[in-house]
Amino acid sequence: MKLHLICQGLAVKPPKVTAIDVVNFSKILAAAGPNTLVTLSNSQSRPLTELTPVIQSAGNRSLALEVDATRASENQTLELIKSATGKNTSLSISSINSFTRQAITNIINAGKNKKISVHIDGANTSQNQALHIINSVKHTNIPLTFASINALPSQSIPIIFSTAGSKAFTATINGATSTASQISNILKNATPKTIISLINAEALGHSGIIHAIQAAQPNALSISINARKISITNLKAIIQSTKPNMAINISMAHAITANNLADIIKISEKKKLSLSMSGKTSTADQLKTSVSAAKMSTSIIVDTAHSPTLKVMLDLISSSGKTNFTAIYNGSQLVSTPTDGNYVVRALHAAKPTTSIVVNSIGVTNFNLQLILDIVNAAQ
Repeated sequence: MKLHLICQGLAVKPPKVTAIDVVNFSKILAAAGPNTLVTLSNSQSRPLTELTPVIQSAGNRSLALEVDATRASENQTLELIKSATGKNTSLSISSINSFTRQAITNIINAGKNKKISVHIDGANTSQNQALHIINSVKHTNIPLTFASINALPSQSIPIIFSTAGSKAFTATINGATSTASQISNILKNATPKTIISLINAEALGHSGIIHAIQAAQPNALSISINARKISITNLKAIIQSTKPNMAINISMAHAITANNLADIIKISEKKKLSLSMSGKTSTADQLKTSVSAAKMSTSIIVDTAHSPTLKVMLDLISSSGKTNFTAIYNGSQLVSTPTDGNYVVRALHAAKPTTSIVVNSIGVTNFNLQLILDIVNAAQ
């Protein structure tokens, strides 16, 4: 069983939604046990004079810091990296291309011996900036994700991949903003160590997705499809066309009938299949059928997990031992009643070794520290 707590580090539309303060974040982190991962989003937005000693106190606890480079300064990022002294403390930097070339060099050098990962926003970077980032991480163990790589000019694609050489990285293609020729160009030039992630794949249509599957070999390919925007016949055909090293991620899976969900799981065989469903709009039959049909190669993700009745969720969790089951709770909508207690605590008590419980938006509207600490303690 794993518990993942995601604390909101940046206020959104204040004062309606607030961010978690450092004192409360410190208490949550201090209570975390070996089964708990604590994440602080937009960590650069919390006062670093207060936050730095908290990060340094993490010890063996699992702590993940997220930095948005479009909002952070170089000094803020360097201070966070310096503070990440715990052996299980990691730091991810999104849109690192927002920094200057010198700042990128300084940040990569500072993070070489730390657990950091970096992300390039292809829609807002130049070829030269992207090449500088790739060269900076090329001979390090720092993971790299190149999002929306299709946004670069076609002539830049072979240069990007040839520069990366043997560096393994993930390249994300947005099907909603790509042409067939752009996708072919990317897949043709991708190195064997490149993991291709095709998001919004439904925008390409059935034939476009099949073409991508065929062209991607031998690269690992992850395909994300919105079930609301594709026919069930085409969806099944796509799954059957994928190779063993490919993964299918289906969002809005609650748009699929219970019988078809069972069929999809069956035809996926040993391939990696992920079904994301809304707890608010899924029927109990859809949820139960998915869990009962799932295998160890299947991941079932239910968001707004506070929406189904407590009995339905507990039954799902209790019967999910043969698959990977994730229940996502909105931290601003947690429920505790005199008769049923804390819903997330109850879920943790029912959890199997393959269960993950996620609580997001911690620190925003309706934040209750004791409620969170009860959850952390239940995961010990």
